[in-house]
Amino acid sequence: MTEHPPLLSICIPTYNREQYLDETLASIINQLKPDNVGNVEICISDNASTDNTAQIVAKYKANPSINLVYSRNEKNLGADANYLKAVEIASGTYCWLLGSDDKPEPTALQQLLGYVCKGDAPDIFILESFSYDSMFSHRIQTPPYPIAIKYQDNHLFTNSHDFVKDAVEKLGYLSLNVVKRQVWLNAEGFEPFIGSAYVHTYKILKMISKGSKVLYIREPLVGWRSGNDSFMQTEKLYGRIKLDVDGYGAIAANIFGKGSYEHKKTLDAIIKFYLSDAWLPLCRLHYDAKMNWAVFRLFLSRLWRRPLFWVKVVPWFLMPRIGLLAIRYIYRRTLKPLKFRKAVLHNKH
Repeated sequence: MTEHPPLLSICIPTYNREQYLDETLASIINQLKPDNVGNVEICISDNASTDNTAQIVAKYKANPSINLVYSRNEKNLGADANYLKAVEIASGTYCWLLGSDDKPEPTALQQLLGYVCKGDAPDIFILESFSYDSMFSHRIQTPPYPIAIKYQDNHLFTNSHDFVKDAVEKLGYLSLNVVKRQVWLNAEGFEPFIGSAYVHTYKILKMISKGSKVLYIREPLVGWRSGNDSFMQTEKLYGRIKLDVDGYGAIAANIFGKGSYEHKKTLDAIIKFYLSDAWLPLCRLHYDAKMNWAVFRLFLSRLWRRPLFWVKVVPWFLMPRIGLLAIRYIYRRTLKPLKFRKAVLHNKH
């Protein structure tokens, strides 16, 4: 155990993910070396799991060279409260909020420590990720996201206007967020958003609203396990979309004010996200008319004031199914292979 507070706490909230957690912990510990082990703390907040999570953790905790903190809630507190608990039990200067089914890329730990140890390090780091199949057996070469296309290298955001315009959607993915712990703890007013699935997004946007700078790290440091969205499993498609639309919109309105620049750009980011990941076209193709009508009404009721809604969303719901099938056919045979080739070249740089 270290005699001084660690530089980095890897905060892992978990619930009934023994298999994934085992892989996540192994991937972290494989990166611990004599020159960095004293600067790293692993903090696991177990949300009253009923599987073998405790036994998995005990296996690693038995190693005296590993600084591992384990806390088990007496009852399931919900995802948001467990995110907060994972940071609460930590003692590091910075906290990396890592999903219990994700993995750090092979050199991620050493690189991240290099960033947080600098005297002028910002309060927040936003990471990039690689996508893998559900078994982590091979990498899925998805096209780079808009922020990665715009910024070919690391980029420092110094104000909320620029951040919400270019990167606010990154906050939704837990494992991409690294925060200075004390500043995070000082971000108040989050209580109404416990239960939204985005209390961490509130915390970080609150930090930014108070002047915290954000460094976007272009090189992917996180491996993301696709097809394993726990909220999709519990909330289904409509509920999952509603979490994003309501959560993001309400948080931005609360922090920056309804109708503010940041609020409007956050709503636009929701639209862009669901189009860039092809959620809306896939919804039209794979779900019945009742589901599509429910999704459309949700977008209409929340986003009708945004011009982007009428330009980008409405056409997808008005287009006949035969048109959607034709677009998919053309895309798969022309644009998709081209995008994948560009993504491979882009990620090499």
